[in-house]
Amino acid sequence: DARRLVASPLFLAFVVAVGAIQAAHAAFYTFGSVRWRSQGLSADTVGLLWTIGVAAEVALFAWSGALMRRFWATTLIMVGGMAAVLRWAVMAFDPPLAVLVPLQLLHGATYGLTHIGAIQFLGRAVPESASGTAQALYASVAAGVAMGAATLAAGALYGALAAGTYAVMAALALAGLMAALWL
Repeated sequence: DARRLVASPLFLAFVVAVGAIQAAHAAFYTFGSVRWRSQGLSADTVGLLWTIGVAAEVALFAWSGALMRRFWATTLIMVGGMAAVLRWAVMAFDPPLAVLVPLQLLHGATYGLTHIGAIQFLGRAVPESASGTAQALYASVAAGVAMGAATLAAGALYGALAAGTYAVMAALALAGLMAALWL
């Protein structure tokens, strides 16, 4: 099953799309709090911003059934990719708190829609006999290989570019969006 999936251009485009969009979160997960504190935000405000992002994700997952009935998997992944490009591009400019709040609400789209679209794609595009292997490959690439590589790169990038690291993450999300458009 794994060899057949990896040999499929459709499955490879899927893995590149969701892997790049999810991996574009690496700089934020690693340096988001550090960056906000360097902007003068209090620890309480930073905690509140993280809470807003998680709440947006949870709310989106609560309505995921309706979303999957209404939209194609690729549409969800593309919207997640567009939101990620926007979110990380704006973050590259160290936006003020009034802009950070809506950017954190976008976490529901950047992570949540991409993940919901990925699960829906796997459920519809992969034969049931290969579903476990496909899910393992998706998780290994998106949360493992892609996220790990982007996190390692984010360390060096952050040292050289500070907030500009988010622009690189926006480019990574754009690569994922392009793969999703092909998909």
